[in-house]
Amino acid sequence: MINARVIADSISTAGARITTMVIRFPRFILAEFNTHRQFSRNAASSRAIPTAKIIRQVEEAPALPVFWGKNQAGMQAWSEMSPGDRGVAEEIWLQARDLAVIKAKELLSIDCHKQIVNRILEPWITTTVLVTATEWKNFFTLRCHPDAQPEMRALAEMMRDAFDKSRPSKVPEGGWHIPFGDKMPIDVSDSDRLKIATARAARLSYESFDGETSLSKDLELHDRLASSGHWSPFEHAASALSDPLKRSGNFEGWDQYRKFFPGESGR
Repeated sequence: MINARVIADSISTAGARITTMVIRFPRFILAEFNTHRQFSRNAASSRAIPTAKIIRQVEEAPALPVFWGKNQAGMQAWSEMSPGDRGVAEEIWLQARDLAVIKAKELLSIDCHKQIVNRILEPWITTTVLVTATEWKNFFTLRCHPDAQPEMRALAEMMRDAFDKSRPSKVPEGGWHIPFGDKMPIDVSDSDRLKIATARAARLSYESFDGETSLSKDLELHDRLASSGHWSPFEHAASALSDPLKRSGNFEGWDQYRKFFPGESGR
């Protein structure tokens, strides 16, 4: 239910590191995760994914709390419920899931759109997020801490372990960090590799990014995203800078691909 893996990791000759991960966790902590502004991210959208697919996921592998805290004053639960009470609590949690599924199906039966129907299933959804950053210390300090919500702490600790175990590839000044680059044909130009990576980041909102590469479809999607101003998928690829402290968007030492497009800021 909670996991993290590094899919691209680069370090410039100036010593700046950039890392891209794919992470999965309960959607009920997504808003908390999104408070970290150093991160560039694209997430699977419960608005875009077909309701039938979401129902299958919440029935077969529902999101569950990892720690059934006992009620007390304050924001943290320091002690856990007894084993017997934990079993009852999980049963009630899943009964609520079953009722939500019934009501989702009823809404579908009267042609209610998935952007509405899927919302009532969100407490039991696990979501996938693509995240890229050059600065991780603050996130690990805050979220690997005992005060963090247990699900967030479990995620952060897995991300920290993946980060610590990964060995970044060296990239010269002007070279590129390109997520999914290892899954692209070797004869594809850097320009097209950037477009493929951007398209795959965007597709994460509604399907898997691990499928076969269709260059023509990726190029088309890339250009459509640029023309419509959907810039977040352009934030994961970056070019190595000579100055490890120079900022580009939310990156340090790397020039974000998004910044190569005039007017990307909306001004």
